[in-house]
Amino acid sequence: MAGPGVGTEYPGTGISHLVEHMLFKGTQARKPGDIEKEIKSYGGVINGSVSQDLTDYHVTLPSEYLGTGLILLKDMLTGASFDSKEFEKEKEVILNEMRMNMDDPDAQIMRLLNETAYMRHPYRYPPIGYETVFRRLTREDAVKYYKDMYAPNNIVISIVGGMAAPEAIDTAAGIFADLCQPRYGIVGPTPAEPRQIAERSAEKEFETNLAYLAIAFHSTSLFDKDLFSMDVLAMILGKGDNSRLNRTLLKTKRLVHSIACWNYTPRDPGLFVITAILDKEKLEEARIAINEEIAKLKDGKIDDDELETAKRMVIADYIFSRENIEDEADNLSTDYILTGSYAFGARYVDSVQKVTKEDVGRAASAYLRKENSSIAMLLPKGYRMPSSPAALEPKPQEYEVKKETLANGLRILVRKNDLMPTASITAVISGGIAGETTSDNGISNLTARLLLKGTATRKEGDITGAIERLGGNINAFSGFDGFGVNIEILKPDIETALILLKDILTSPAFPEAQLEKEKSIALAMIKRDNDDIFDMGFNRMRKELFALSPYGLRILGEDGSVKSIKREDVVNFYKRCFTPESVVISVSGDVEPDKIFERLKGLFAGIKNSGSAPKGP
Repeated sequence: MAGPGVGTEYPGTGISHLVEHMLFKGTQARKPGDIEKEIKSYGGVINGSVSQDLTDYHVTLPSEYLGTGLILLKDMLTGASFDSKEFEKEKEVILNEMRMNMDDPDAQIMRLLNETAYMRHPYRYPPIGYETVFRRLTREDAVKYYKDMYAPNNIVISIVGGMAAPEAIDTAAGIFADLCQPRYGIVGPTPAEPRQIAERSAEKEFETNLAYLAIAFHSTSLFDKDLFSMDVLAMILGKGDNSRLNRTLLKTKRLVHSIACWNYTPRDPGLFVITAILDKEKLEEARIAINEEIAKLKDGKIDDDELETAKRMVIADYIFSRENIEDEADNLSTDYILTGSYAFGARYVDSVQKVTKEDVGRAASAYLRKENSSIAMLLPKGYRMPSSPAALEPKPQEYEVKKETLANGLRILVRKNDLMPTASITAVISGGIAGETTSDNGISNLTARLLLKGTATRKEGDITGAIERLGGNINAFSGFDGFGVNIEILKPDIETALILLKDILTSPAFPEAQLEKEKSIALAMIKRDNDDIFDMGFNRMRKELFALSPYGLRILGEDGSVKSIKREDVVNFYKRCFTPESVVISVSGDVEPDKIFERLKGLFAGIKNSGSAPKGP
């Protein structure tokens, strides 16, 4: 269900967020706490969220309780009690959220960026609000906003799941039939953001060792035909391991520790955003390099393969965002309330497929202009910048996990789920910090990341690049008891992914040069970890709780241990860990389990034991 959001509220108050909290704290018919208890008694879950344009409430429960769930939702939307004691409690909860956000560099850089890019539009305000304004909100303010904004003509309800559409519509219509009085003119028109005519910048000191950079260009709304070109442009420039900014600034020039790009398109014109985490001394050089990559796109220097890969990745991301019924329901209601059409998704996919190189180059020239840009920077305390010159309907069925163990001990799990034409493949190897000591702490993390950096027959670009060209994603991971690789892929490309997985697991090259790069990234992430008071507190707590166990170690490792790790250490660690009985491969998605079992047998049955997996504590 979607309803009013930040764009409709009194600027900077956070009242939409406060009201969303209060709808869970009791109604005229239900005491505080009863709503969650009731939903749980049906085997369901309920939650809510607030964005720049909308407030969303999500209820997931067995289809036989649809009517009961809708009755409860109606009670929340029309009969919230706003109990005085609960109201004061929730204000304190939100004030604590605000304080936590103030210690989060990622939250702070985006807040600074929005406040710099927008001068008049409500998008400049954080959805949670400003503390000084928020504190002045009264129960009467919240009740009035609730009564004004939670009107029938402001609400869209979407239902997805195991029920025929006519029956679901009749059920909802019967329950909400008495809500027949729309309310108009509650708030005035949203202030239009004036055209930006000069570059803006803002910087802020922060308790951090690294610098945080964010660059934004005023972009499109959901109604602009350039939306599709801008989404493809963002993919080419900065999404994915082989995107231009990643290849140039991260891998080649080593100017940043991480960099990303996306095109944010709410109802009104949004922002095309580039963010990076880097050493403070490299800020100016990084900005120059970013501008150089943008200039190349404006000149139309785009390969056919690069364009097709980007379009496929955009469409794949869109499909993956609708993988479950909660995502599908959310997308339907959001599309309808923002665009007036629940079929926006089908138009989106079709329009992305039609994007040309000329469209991308024209969009880059039109929007990625210096006078249309805003720059925000979080800088370490005391540092000063030097002067510079289609919607798919899910099927209501259960999916069983099938297991098989090969003769060599390798275990395979397969779960058929044909809600979407995709598959997720994960290989987990016993290890993680359970197999580490203080002297080699962090080796699991480095080993996992190096699995994607080359094999005996493939270079890094032939691994991540191959999957991204198919519109998929590939990632390495490391945790407490294991490490491994995950691949998300569209259905037609499953065979390609399985063959690639075998090569990654059985023939890793662990290139020396890549090890040094990954160590540098790990050391930077350790610094970032130390900047975050919550991560730091959690790490210290685990260290105290597991003082005599490897579980007290940090997954990233420590400065000294990471710096001391050599290639031969990684090779020996992997040989010790990678034995058939220590490996589990799982496949979930639109697959035939019997065929997957046979294919994985053919690929992995010949692997022999060569060591012993690290033992846990």
